[in-house]
Amino acid sequence: MNPRNTKPTLAELVLEYKGGRSNVELSRDCGGTPSDKRIHQIINKPINNFPDPETIRGLAKGLHTSEAAIIRASARSLNLEVNEDTGRDLIIDRAGELPLSSQNALRTISAELIKLNTESRANLDAASAAEEAAQPINIADRRKAKEPTEERRAARQPKGKIGPGDLPHE
Repeated sequence: MNPRNTKPTLAELVLEYKGGRSNVELSRDCGGTPSDKRIHQIINKPINNFPDPETIRGLAKGLHTSEAAIIRASARSLNLEVNEDTGRDLIIDRAGELPLSSQNALRTISAELIKLNTESRANLDAASAAEEAAQPINIADRRKAKEPTEERRAARQPKGKIGPGDLPHE
């Protein structure tokens, strides 16, 4: 794998995951697709197109990884931007089974909520900055806040030990 790039291209992924297996052995472990000749091409020649679904499934099986990993590596090989899952995406289980009109409604509502959230954050940031800028700085108040009070001094005293202030005065 490319030491500068922690996210491998398809060739890098195949080389890393194939281990000591020959291309013939890897092809066999992939269920015969891709062939050993195709594996050689994937490793040694830049790809111009996405692999077909059978090749993706076979490589995932033979390399013991996910189809998604093969797809992402293929996209990187084609210089396509690949957004990894950052946890910022919301996937609604089975939403793809909804009618197209319902899917479009969800997309529209989502886009509007994101827009409102972005605007709201910008407004809160601006209001907070304005409020902070409007506050006068009183150095005397800051000094008083830093000075230890009797309560703070008492809290610092270890429990169960006698200090000089606890001794009777004559």
